[in-house]
Amino acid sequence: MASVGHLIHVHVVGARNLTCACLSREVSPYVSLRLGDTTFKTKTRKKARDPVWGETFTFPASAAAQESVLRLQCYDLDSFCGAGHLLCSVEVDLRRLAPNALHTLRLEPNPSAPGGSPRARHSSAEQPPLSLEVQLLVVNWAAKE
Repeated sequence: MASVGHLIHVHVVGARNLTCACLSREVSPYVSLRLGDTTFKTKTRKKARDPVWGETFTFPASAAAQESVLRLQCYDLDSFCGAGHLLCSVEVDLRRLAPNALHTLRLEPNPSAPGGSPRARHSSAEQPPLSLEVQLLVVNWAAKE
């Protein structure tokens, strides 16, 4: 008998229009990705409001089996204390994505989610909305038992 497993490949492309709570300083963002018990983190891009990461992460089948929602959180690294301040948070329901196809998503945070209101961090409503671009590939594979 064969069981179907999934590998989840996530390519973090970049983000646009990042601002921090303290508008007088630069943003040094990174992205945390979590699926099940597996977590990855991009490199921090110093002083970048429109960072480009170009980093790829692969979640194992065990992580996909535990959870179907991929959580991406973009943080601003605080150079004084070394902790990150949440800039935005988005969730992707992997069940809604067709398997074995590349999906390019421009994710805008949900304003009702914690840390998901980019407009609250902007000085005016005229600034363009924050977005995070990722590419996702859900690979199905059959394992023989």
